[in-house]
Amino acid sequence: DNAFNEWIGAQIRTDLYGWVCPGRPALAAAMAQRDAALSHRGEGVYGAVFVAALGAAIPASANLDDAIDTALEYIPDDSETRAAVHFGRELSSASTAVDRLHERYANLSPVHTLNNLALVVWAVCSADGDFGAAIGNAVAAGLDTDCNGATVGGLMGLTGAAIPDSWTRPWHGRIGVGLAGFAELELEDLTARTVAVAQNIRESN
Repeated sequence: DNAFNEWIGAQIRTDLYGWVCPGRPALAAAMAQRDAALSHRGEGVYGAVFVAALGAAIPASANLDDAIDTALEYIPDDSETRAAVHFGRELSSASTAVDRLHERYANLSPVHTLNNLALVVWAVCSADGDFGAAIGNAVAAGLDTDCNGATVGGLMGLTGAAIPDSWTRPWHGRIGVGLAGFAELELEDLTARTVAVAQNIRESN
């Protein structure tokens, strides 16, 4: 009966499993499920699994819709998470998308998995490949703004959408991190580490 079990905490930490398992959504989903189950239950786990599977599916899919369909294979048919994904897709062409989303999930915490996942799906589906628009819409819509912006940015990056220089130049090649013993990492080094993990997984699985 712990309401926190279905909040967004697991969903926002499982993106990486998709990044390091490109084209292997089943493996990404399995990794995310094990991770999420440590702290979450039910929809809190399903949302985490979906985000990881979607990230893994995007590089191997013809388009975003196909990738979403693939990721949905790892979510129970009768789950509210599946319904949230479908709702987010339906909103992609609606001018009243944000109002409808807030109305539908008015009874949920702003950091619940369902409302935020629907928002993420809407943001990536409605952006027409525009990296900045996707992140901007996700943040402007409210709810868990920083988390949704990060998830959407990661997913859009995987689609191959052009990342304008205005998004990377202010970083000056560095990123602040919350890891013990590290205050800052070079972006190129962090990218290389991520690629190395992906290669190790590919070679060992």
